[in-house]
Amino acid sequence: MMEAGQTRLTRTCHRLSAASLRSTLLLTVLATVFITSSSPAQPLLSFKRITVNWPTIELYFDPTCDGRSVGHELNKNHWRIFEDGVEVPDFTFWCPDPLIRCAGSFSFVMDASGSMRGVALDTAKKMLGWYIDLMDGVLDEAAIIEARKEPRVALQMTTRTPRLKENADSLTAIGASGLYDGIMLGIHELIHSGVNQCRAVLVFTDGWDNVSTATAAEIISLANRNRIRVFTIGTGLILNETPLEMIALLTGGRYYRNPRAGQMAAIYQEISTIIFQGFQECVITYQRDCADGSMRTVEMELQNLCGGKDSRSKTYRAPLDSTTFDMQYLSIGDTVIETGDSAVLTVNLDPVPHDWKLRPFELTVGCTNASLPVAGIRIPRGSALEGVPLTTRRIENGVRVRLDSEVPVSASGPILELQFAPALASDSMRYEVEAIITDGEGTCRGTVVNPGGFLVVPRLLPRIDHEDTVYLCRESTRELTANEGFISYRWSTGDTTRMLIVAQPGVYHVDVVDRYGDTLRSAETVVQYPAERKVWIEADGPLDFCLEESVVLHVAGDVEGCKIFWRQETHPHDALRAKDEGAYYAQVEDLNGCRYPTDTVYVQTWNPPFTLNVSESVITICRENSIELRVEDDFPGYEWSTGDTARSIHARAGGGDRGKYYVRVVGENGCRSAWKTVEVYAYPKRTLSILPSTSVVLCAGDSVVVHAGEIFEFYRWSTGDTTRSITVHKSGEYILTATDENGCNVSESIQVIPADSVMQPRIGTPHGTVLCADEALLLDGGDQYVAWKWSTGDSTRLISIRDTGSYFVDVTAHGGCVLRSDTLSISREEVPEPQIEASGGTLICPGDSLRLSVPQSYASYLWNTGERTSEILVHTPGTYVVTVLTQGSCENTATPVQVRLRMEVPPPIMRSGDLLSTTTKVLAHQWFLDDAEISGATGSTLQLPGTGRYAVEVIDSCGRRLRSDDLLVTTLDVPPPHAVDLKLHVYPEPVRDILYLRIDEGGEINSIEIHDLLGRLLLKRSMLHGSTHRIDVSSLPPGMYLLRLRHQNGLFSHRFTKFNTP
Repeated sequence: MMEAGQTRLTRTCHRLSAASLRSTLLLTVLATVFITSSSPAQPLLSFKRITVNWPTIELYFDPTCDGRSVGHELNKNHWRIFEDGVEVPDFTFWCPDPLIRCAGSFSFVMDASGSMRGVALDTAKKMLGWYIDLMDGVLDEAAIIEARKEPRVALQMTTRTPRLKENADSLTAIGASGLYDGIMLGIHELIHSGVNQCRAVLVFTDGWDNVSTATAAEIISLANRNRIRVFTIGTGLILNETPLEMIALLTGGRYYRNPRAGQMAAIYQEISTIIFQGFQECVITYQRDCADGSMRTVEMELQNLCGGKDSRSKTYRAPLDSTTFDMQYLSIGDTVIETGDSAVLTVNLDPVPHDWKLRPFELTVGCTNASLPVAGIRIPRGSALEGVPLTTRRIENGVRVRLDSEVPVSASGPILELQFAPALASDSMRYEVEAIITDGEGTCRGTVVNPGGFLVVPRLLPRIDHEDTVYLCRESTRELTANEGFISYRWSTGDTTRMLIVAQPGVYHVDVVDRYGDTLRSAETVVQYPAERKVWIEADGPLDFCLEESVVLHVAGDVEGCKIFWRQETHPHDALRAKDEGAYYAQVEDLNGCRYPTDTVYVQTWNPPFTLNVSESVITICRENSIELRVEDDFPGYEWSTGDTARSIHARAGGGDRGKYYVRVVGENGCRSAWKTVEVYAYPKRTLSILPSTSVVLCAGDSVVVHAGEIFEFYRWSTGDTTRSITVHKSGEYILTATDENGCNVSESIQVIPADSVMQPRIGTPHGTVLCADEALLLDGGDQYVAWKWSTGDSTRLISIRDTGSYFVDVTAHGGCVLRSDTLSISREEVPEPQIEASGGTLICPGDSLRLSVPQSYASYLWNTGERTSEILVHTPGTYVVTVLTQGSCENTATPVQVRLRMEVPPPIMRSGDLLSTTTKVLAHQWFLDDAEISGATGSTLQLPGTGRYAVEVIDSCGRRLRSDDLLVTTLDVPPPHAVDLKLHVYPEPVRDILYLRIDEGGEINSIEIHDLLGRLLLKRSMLHGSTHRIDVSSLPPGMYLLRLRHQNGLFSHRFTKFNTP
């Protein structure tokens, strides 16, 4: 496989120049001399990765001798390869020669999604342009891939660098990111169109992906299967670095994060050196054929390099494909035996498919954790090996069995029986039994044996769970249980169950029959009553006491080691504090669970009964009333919640329409009784109104009817009337008291006013008396009247007017009197829109201010900044607006003014042919070539004088110096053909040493120049005479070149190719 690759390498790569070769050899010799003279050399093996291209396994590595890469100096004999400890005898070895430049095929994947818009994409374009400049333009080829929502090949594989740069410059960022799909498209483009040996994908991105169907794992797998490296260059402010770094690392590439402009030359030189030197890593390949999904360890051993050796290892997982392997599975059984018995283990054939054949094997069986020989081996009845010849041979601590021919098998099951005779044991012991298989058919057609074993346990003897003495509580039962594992049981009581329930003291045992037929007897168990305990209750004080006092009770007597349970409680307590009246007792529980009762004591509390003069605990009264609360019984003392100590109090409903009162009595012994509670509620308050609800105006000689607005049980007016309504004939105040169904009273009054005391009505103007523009005004006739008649003919209390003029209203008061208001004059005011004036325009420079103003003829001003003057100074960009108010309270708002900050925008450079241009909206220009000022180049355009790195510096209207990004000019346009046909002949084509030029037309040749495709001048001759000229190009390396001839009739160009000198 490697021979074919090496042939292609020779065909597609060219050697370095002789000068470079001499320099490299000289450095190598000097390095060797230095190393030899300083210290012994040390070999180092850098094992980079394993790539699984099943069935091919690829190992990538770099061997060095004291830091110098020496892989190309080694051969296959320097290496030994082991997989899972087994040496791999057949493998291929290849290393690139660093002196041979490997021609490259590249896919440039440009992230053109919306997240790359702006600086990120511009930086990516600039990076890509620098890398394109490193291509040789002859053999190196590249394609450009746009990675966006639907990735596409923007430019197919080509060697023409100008087309690549032109296409890259035209990329735009828009839409969602399909980065992973774009990388996959770039890999496929290399697979189908890349003709050179060294193939790589260069990705320029911020790392974000949101629409791709491909995954990072699929990219890594496809790239590794086709030996394509992926280099990722992160650009942008926010990077998703993890997938970029992982893809590069696992495909043999590199990841670079936001490189600065000063770093790019070194980075691209590093990438190009890695690629053009065959990726600077060696590869060993070998074949595998068993895809069993197992994890495998590969060890590389480097021998005889600079006086030493080194080794490294890595792991990989094989794929899982059941069609590549055919295993048969055996298992050794498990069992439990008693000491003195023999153990019989079966060797079982696990489930097999129909028409299976048991393949030949050699099986070596033995105990792994004890020195125990196999006592015997036999073929059980029905085994697949029944009647089949087997070869058996005893070995130390085991036996070896060999099957020499295939045996048809129809079902799984035991095929062998192994017998072991372990020694007598006083304790349990486990014997592990394993097998070693030798079948000689490789890992894909092998035999797997799962281990087994047996457990030896002592002989089972009968016993009762409760041996020796068992205590039985009086009037209760206990359970006696024998251990399991016997054929039958017989207790000393005659019972034949495994568990016996006993209710009487005595001596008990059990006889059992074991599996050998032997009768065995357990030890005797004594069941007896525990000794009686004498216990009683004692108190720390008297058992009769005042309410809210207490006494502590505890149990005395034989209570050591016991639990105390009081009354019906389920949790034990050593003592109990008794607060309530009643009977108290306890039970004492010993360690056997037997309980002993105490005596009973009675606790009494002083709480004499008493009665109140009210039988109900809840009483309702009228809000303005009170009620007497009185204790009916005689006691030395009384205590109320109000603080009173009298026998009775007067209670009212408290806050929230109720009051709560407590009372208790005090006895001669000073004890207080329990509280009694009485709640006093108030009936809901009724509302009373007199209609009409406003003041009533009584005209001379007239009368008016007034009445209660709500229904009550009884009415009483201050006039003595008891009806719901009355008729009044004179002015004054009238009072009504109404009684509801609960007997509660509520009062209200009304004022009757004589007409001659009423002031003239006034028209209300809530919004003023001046009409603004097309707005309307609201006029109010007052709310204390029953009818309104406006001069406009309207008859509502409120009217809306839009016309100027005089307005009045006639109102009718309660009582029927009609009154006329004063006359109101309405005027109109027009307010033109105020205009904001900005001094010096609306663009401001950083640190400057701008004056905004409106005319000073308004009554007040309000800017959106909060200022209230006719003019303001602004220092920051934003939107500014002002609202003005006239003397008549009419307002208007000006059109908003947008103030913007003049940004620091680096001047752009545009190229049209060999003419550079930039913005004209600045104060001054200065052009630069390779960071040096170009004398006299102070205009907005520049005619290119040659190749190089160009920039322009300008002074903007804020006085700031701003410099453009650098523009790298590597080629100059070929001028259009002159109108005169020069009839220029250049030969031979291609050329090796001497290039000839012939001009059929006469005229002077000013100069002849030869440039490489990067625009660099390599050779120049001036003032040539004659029509034929001879140019020696033998010193030029092979490649494509541009010939420029300056003639008196114009500039002429011709492209030619140079081959190696034989």
